[in-house]
Amino acid sequence: MDLVTDKNDNITTDANLFRLALSNAIRNAVDAVLDVPTDNSQVYVSADVTPSTFWVKVSNQFVGSEFSLDEVSGTGVTAKIGHQGQGFGIMRIVATRLGYDLLMQAEAGLAVFTLRGQRRIG
Repeated sequence: MDLVTDKNDNITTDANLFRLALSNAIRNAVDAVLDVPTDNSQVYVSADVTPSTFWVKVSNQFVGSEFSLDEVSGTGVTAKIGHQGQGFGIMRIVATRLGYDLLMQAEAGLAVFTLRGQRRIG
């Protein structure tokens, strides 16, 4: 989705690692909404920048009440049949390597993944 805006929204980063983190977040969100017993469950992606920082959020409904990033970020930890359980672990490694903050809030059936960091411009 392209948004019409006058502000410079460039982020200087390793594009492959950034893509790896976001693709895992979106894949996890899509997998989670497939289990939600309502027809209008959606994945929402939002982002913004300030002159020095950026953030990207991926949010979705999920079945259950709550979980923490520590509960699902270990290698091999998954609730999905046929998955190796490496998505959150990979996202954590990527965030550390890029110097970004990785946050996951999941409560009341709503999960919000946030990746934020410095834009490294100038």
